[in-house]
Amino acid sequence: FNDVDPILKILPQLGHGQTALLVLRMCASICKAVHLLRTVPPRLIQKAACDFDAKQRRCLEAILNTALPTKGWRQAQLGLGFGGLGLRSAKDHAEAAFVGCLAGNRYVERLVKLNLFAHAGIKWDEVESNQSQRSADLDQQLLASLMEDMTDSDQRRMLSAGSIRANGWLLAYPNRLLGMEFSDQAFRVACLRWLGQPLVQSESSSSCDKVMSPLVSHATWCKTWW
Repeated sequence: FNDVDPILKILPQLGHGQTALLVLRMCASICKAVHLLRTVPPRLIQKAACDFDAKQRRCLEAILNTALPTKGWRQAQLGLGFGGLGLRSAKDHAEAAFVGCLAGNRYVERLVKLNLFAHAGIKWDEVESNQSQRSADLDQQLLASLMEDMTDSDQRRMLSAGSIRANGWLLAYPNRLLGMEFSDQAFRVACLRWLGQPLVQSESSSSCDKVMSPLVSHATWCKTWW
């Protein structure tokens, strides 16, 4: 888990959020912990996984230059297809990874006889599912949990974020020639809006004399802005 520490310290210093988040997700997130998660029983790795998640959160907050509340961070931990940033929790997905590894092992029967599953707190009938499906189920459960306490507008935002191809901008490699590069400020604003986080500290007046909340959502549909 500690191998990613140097990367996590450098990423916020790049000054380019689009590149930093891509590297974080693809090179320094749960993908770096998969081998351990698939080979160590969840109960034995829980503390290390929690510490790993905390490091991911601090890095993302440094990239976005803002502190994220719990709900914002939990949304960021959703897969891209569910309206998150793809920074899945090592703690939450540890069991899915471990069970997925066992399900693909031809020596599973021997492991059962050694009572490994009982020690890990995993039931035999759970071994039949693969890691990908179990992780998708966890994302679905997290999404449902988040939406329970959301306002109608936030629920619509989440449904929109989880729609087909809505996350394309998060997958785009920064290429100035192809018009696929965000400025650091624009990318930060896009991420905060994606996560439903405020863009300013207090209410402000708009050009149409309406009061805008810190989310500045009024600016996305007011005709006087366009």
